Amino acid sequence: MQLLQVALGDVDKYQVELTIEIFTEMGATWTAQDKNELAAECFERACGLIRRSSVDTQVAMASVITHTYRHQAEMYLVSGFADKALERVTEALQLLPTTTNYHEMVALQTLRMKCADALALSNEKKEAQLLAYAAAEFSKDMTLKEDVRGYGVLL
Repeated sequence: MQLLQVALGDVDKYQVELTIEIFTEMGATWTAQDKNELAAECFERACGLIRRSSVDTQVAMASVITHTYRHQAEMYLVSGFADKALERVTEALQLLPTTTNYHEMVALQTLRMKCADALALSNEKKEAQLLAYAAAEFSKDMTLKEDVRGYGVLL
């Protein structure tokens, strides 16, 4: 955490994307340490920067924003707000450049499954499993395929 704070201090005010990434990683670190209030504050700061960015800038930063939203959704889920988490995952999936980032897609679909499970949405969970499996198959990454191998029985 100290290194992230040092990095934040060295960021130029015009390096919005880097600032968002640092706040995202700080939030993810706080979430991993079960300090969700501190995590929420970091994610709010990151999302505030995203909201203040122009539409063109947001499009250019789609992968960074997706990553931020996924980590924020993880924090919501462990905090007991599965509905907010699912909402954020849906937003992230809409932004994700689908042709290149299969690992992020599988991570988002896996998180979507957990949210659907918590909310007892069986159809949502099944769809997320199928999409995670498909993304792993398209990726040609053996490790990713191994991670979702069990979802293939749904086909």
